[in-house]
Amino acid sequence: TTPTGLCVGNREQVIRNGQGALLRVLPDFVNAGGADIAGLDITSSYTFDTGIGMWRLGVQAAWASKYDTETPGAAEGTTVELDAVGQYNLRNPIARPLPEWKANFTVNWNLGNHSVFGLIRYIDSYDFPQEQWNSAQGFWGATVGIANGADAREKFLTEKIKSWTTVDLQYSYTFPEVGFLSTSRLTFGVKNLTDEKPPWVPDNTGWDTVTHDFRGRQYFVRIYAGM
Repeated sequence: TTPTGLCVGNREQVIRNGQGALLRVLPDFVNAGGADIAGLDITSSYTFDTGIGMWRLGVQAAWASKYDTETPGAAEGTTVELDAVGQYNLRNPIARPLPEWKANFTVNWNLGNHSVFGLIRYIDSYDFPQEQWNSAQGFWGATVGIANGADAREKFLTEKIKSWTTVDLQYSYTFPEVGFLSTSRLTFGVKNLTDEKPPWVPDNTGWDTVTHDFRGRQYFVRIYAGM
């Protein structure tokens, strides 16, 4: 038998011995939601040769047409359906920030030992309506206003997270087959060539850490040593 009061509220899933010591727990619930997802991935490229080199144009895009999630409601036994597409999804326990469109446009050029690669990244705008906010938005908005002025506070407290476009560019030189440099390649590049700042997001970071990159323009050098 179980001493009186030891299992109140625990029902059948808590098993104890006669002295009330816990033997095992039998979980009889599933803490998970579901999602109904649809979209389209697009990949295409075109290559052509000219008197000034070989060219290749490409596009890779992702379109989210539906991301409907079902989560437990406030009342026991109820559910809430949420449309996550085009939303920041602060209060959606399943979906991350989800712009409707993301796309990359690429250009490759090759001539002899020289090559250039360009990449344009596009991220669509998405919404963060006030009904999804909590008390943090007002606090961080006031903080931004104190530090950067009323205009910055107005931009921070936005319900529309703007689209974002960045450009990456790199140049590579492949060494001829001479000595230890045989087939080695040297690359110079820059990410976010125009130093585009990520759009404001009225959350504690001020920007979307999942979708955007706050680091601005970045230079890099890569050396590939052929064997």
